[in-house]
Amino acid sequence: MGLCANCRNIDGCKSKKDGLQECASYQPVRIPPKYEAPEMPEIKEMVNHPEHYSGKYECIDEMVALFGVEAVKHFCMCNVYKYRFRASRKDGEKDIKKAECYMEKLMELEKLEDSENNISSMTTTYFK
Repeated sequence: MGLCANCRNIDGCKSKKDGLQECASYQPVRIPPKYEAPEMPEIKEMVNHPEHYSGKYECIDEMVALFGVEAVKHFCMCNVYKYRFRASRKDGEKDIKKAECYMEKLMELEKLEDSENNISSMTTTYFK
């Protein structure tokens, strides 16, 4: 079995020049080597810092800069719920780890917001 570069017929050349079964451009079909899947990255990296969400800055950090802490806190809450909800139906352990990652980010943002509020209240009191 082969492939003709002129007519793209797999079973042989349709033009059959010079009484030959195939023309000069007929090539045998090359069977590709067995496909080997690439090694899967560690599940922790796929959860905490997936490559497709990383650039100069982490995606979620850019979201804080663009949309503010409160919006990203709500985003994290929704993702915690989503990943816990679907864990038994989809990716199990990976989804639980993603939910934990978003919960950690939510708690980090809560602490950040609390410390900013404390600084703000101290500054307001000091300058009164």
